[in-house]
Amino acid sequence: MQKDSALNYFAAATTPGGFVSYFNDLYDPIKNVKVYILKGGPGTGKSTLMKKIAKQLNDMGEKYELYYCSSDPDSLDGIKILKNGCVILDGTAPHTLDPLYPGACEVIVNLGECFDAEKLYKNRSNIIALADKNKECHRKVRRYINAAGNLLEDSLSVGLISSNLSRANDFAKGFAKRFPSSRINAPRELHAFLSAVTPKGIISFEDTLRSLAQDIYIIDDRLGAISGIILSKIKTEMLNKGYEVRSFMSPIISGKSDHIVIPELCLAISTKTAYFSAASSHRIISSKRFKGEDMTPYKTRLAFNKKVSERLTENASELMKKANDIHRELEKFYIDAMDYKKLDKITNLLSNKILIDL
Repeated sequence: MQKDSALNYFAAATTPGGFVSYFNDLYDPIKNVKVYILKGGPGTGKSTLMKKIAKQLNDMGEKYELYYCSSDPDSLDGIKILKNGCVILDGTAPHTLDPLYPGACEVIVNLGECFDAEKLYKNRSNIIALADKNKECHRKVRRYINAAGNLLEDSLSVGLISSNLSRANDFAKGFAKRFPSSRINAPRELHAFLSAVTPKGIISFEDTLRSLAQDIYIIDDRLGAISGIILSKIKTEMLNKGYEVRSFMSPIISGKSDHIVIPELCLAISTKTAYFSAASSHRIISSKRFKGEDMTPYKTRLAFNKKVSERLTENASELMKKANDIHRELEKFYIDAMDYKKLDKITNLLSNKILIDL
């Protein structure tokens, strides 16, 4: 992954509920923004193009966000320039994105113009076989992550049984009351991931959270029950007060926020998990203060869920690596069929369009 001063995220990830994409949350068509959607097959230079633009932005000292591919965290899925909201996205499967307002907001950049279709047609049997093999690997990945998620949801249900839920709910309401209504008054919830299951294991962008907020509260809650209640309630209260809330979703438990950020307040409420740690300097909210029923009878069940879910997640990562190896073989056919002079021309034209607007 590229090391620079950008804020790093995943806009899409494989979760227990399947492949989830939040690409549509990266821009608002009503606002005066330009969106470039890259189309083309594997190995046609989409990530390389974005990395070149990211380097130019970095050299210029511009602030921007990088959205990495969870299936291959060395590749990019998208870039967002913070000054003007301009977005460049990989709009191909599995995170297929088509224009809502063609030309008025989004522009298709067709990198498929750069490959020799006849050459690819001649290799169609190999291409189809590899593509199908890759899809089957990802189907297995989803099954492993789904199984891991089911076990962790069972542990979460134990956490709910063993917690004083009304106390947690009252705490969240009291926390939200500390803050006045938003001055901007533009309530909306935006989604992304700070963690994802990848071929390199679970990767988490903890530095991004620290960059987004000065005031960070960490809920130490490995089961996710108390944090789920508190984050959900605070999120609802802050939206009612007119704030924009950025919700960073769990890659393992479907529909659960691991962290929320209120940009207007430079405030974050985060969850300490097995894959997302907390700095000791942050304010810690211990789940023990909301303890209810004794959890001793569930000890064996929780230990089993933890051990097996971790192994299932490891298996998912191993399968993702296998899928990546297959993808690299598939890319070779497209790389061999590419006209890189034409690609360089498209890259230069696009980067000039983007940078001239800054």
